[in-house]
Amino acid sequence: MTINSGSVLTLNGSTISVSGSLTLGGSAVMNLNGSDFGDGDVLITFGSLSGSEDLLTVTYGADSDKYGVEKKGNALILAWLEEPQPEEEEKPVPLPPTEPEPPEVDVPTLDRESCDALLQSSWGVFTASHAFADAIGGQRSAAGYVGRQDRVAWVSALGGMHRIDGSVSSSGSDIDLFGAAAGMEYYMSATDTVGIAVGHLSGDVRLKNSGRETEQSGTYFGLYGVHQLADFDRSNHLNLRWSAVYGDTETEGSIGQEKMSLRQDSVQLNARVDWASQLNDAWAVNVFAGMEYFSSESAENEESEEARVRMGSIQNLRGELGIGTRYTSGSTSLYGEVRYLNDMVRSNPYAEINGLRGYGANPGRQGIGVTLGAQQELGNGWSVHASYSLEAMSEATMHSANIGAALRF
Repeated sequence: MTINSGSVLTLNGSTISVSGSLTLGGSAVMNLNGSDFGDGDVLITFGSLSGSEDLLTVTYGADSDKYGVEKKGNALILAWLEEPQPEEEEKPVPLPPTEPEPPEVDVPTLDRESCDALLQSSWGVFTASHAFADAIGGQRSAAGYVGRQDRVAWVSALGGMHRIDGSVSSSGSDIDLFGAAAGMEYYMSATDTVGIAVGHLSGDVRLKNSGRETEQSGTYFGLYGVHQLADFDRSNHLNLRWSAVYGDTETEGSIGQEKMSLRQDSVQLNARVDWASQLNDAWAVNVFAGMEYFSSESAENEESEEARVRMGSIQNLRGELGIGTRYTSGSTSLYGEVRYLNDMVRSNPYAEINGLRGYGANPGRQGIGVTLGAQQELGNGWSVHASYSLEAMSEATMHSANIGAALRF
């Protein structure tokens, strides 16, 4: 099949099939009539094609300038020739202005060891106060009962050790404090003896899990006495034994790389009512019930470039029931007692570093206390004395001891 130059080939919605060859002449025109043709439709199929494809022009209504003919394989097909318009580039959406970020501040996080060390320092104050109060109690026991018309000056070396077990939230600790105390007792009347005392203890509080230590040093002041409530006969007395201790303690520790000093005030009040009965010249027994109140709190909050530190107080109310005995032979006196302890009300200490808080270990609420003591008269009013006290709670053990000399005049 030959389409000569200037010839017109008209297709009315149908396709021409040429089994032989197809020759296109110059300026041949193809008219496409009808709406059955569309992009990609086959117009002519053939066996072979000669001539130039670009000599064939296409008219197709108003869209004639948008269509052409393409050769693909053994067919001429209608092709959409209009170049696609380039897609418009999406303009970036401007982000809203942001406020400048605040400058980074180097605030140390809560160091568990620092927190634990501060927490256990509160129990160190508790240990020192009790060691001092036990030294006073030893004097009251060694001095016997009310009615001796004399004065006593005494001095003692003393120490306290406290072993507290750890917990999930806090490390355990070993507390070792040692020092000295001195006092004076006055005979006030047939029913009252009063004493004053002052002491100083220092040492360290060491964490069990890491060995980290804080140093502690404190001065303690005490008033104590015995008041005879009733005298049924020369062998049976009802007595009130009391003491009040105030402590001013300083703890040296560290938060991060900075040294930190914390000052803590403490108060300990003891009162015990006991029934004392003299069985014979050698033996006496007594039964007693008592209460103890202890409070320790930070005297001031510490703040530095690295840390802000606040200490929570210990508040402890303890009850006790016990029995004791005293043996005297010549110039030697021995005494001992055993007691049941119950911490009825307590708030455990806490340490707050940069607003993050940690709580201390709980030494337990119930336990047993034991006290043993001895006094030896030397003559001319002089005597020596020693005492040891143990308090074994469910999660802690506290020891205190003192040894010293006294002069009656």
